[in-house]
Amino acid sequence: MLPEAAPTSENWQEHQPPALPVLALMAPTTPNVQPAVLRSDPLLQLQFPVLPPVAGFLTRGFDARSGHYGVDLAVEEGTVVRSIGSGYVIFADWTQAGGFVIIVQHADGYVSVYKHNQRLLKQVGDRVRDREAIALSGNTGEITTGPHLHFELWRHGLAQDPLNYFVIQ
Repeated sequence: MLPEAAPTSENWQEHQPPALPVLALMAPTTPNVQPAVLRSDPLLQLQFPVLPPVAGFLTRGFDARSGHYGVDLAVEEGTVVRSIGSGYVIFADWTQAGGFVIIVQHADGYVSVYKHNQRLLKQVGDRVRDREAIALSGNTGEITTGPHLHFELWRHGLAQDPLNYFVIQ
């Protein structure tokens, strides 16, 4: 049970891991509703499971109840951050809480978010390939506890626990 003082997200249950194996998620069960540019390019399909964006160690896991919609991976500042798959950069800028943030739109309604970077290597509109360098990790933004990458994975507007999609090495 959570301590009474812990903040909770009102809709945390909507972001709980799916009760389906990852392979079942790869089979299309609904018609494609992505923009034509994503539908027409099979190279943009995410192939699960994926390698994590950095080789670091987990310091905080996914916890939708407290509003932590991603995982924190501790790495040294300046570590290369790689896209988990092909897609297009839809956001690349500074945010108060997340520091330098880059967001990549992938096919099938997936969006990957990379926060607290020291430097961004891509800009909005850039196409990125699977495992391409997109940023250098850092310790930027107000909500940081040291050098790390905060990584989020969203599908159709719902946060997913990235650990369910990673190849664990």
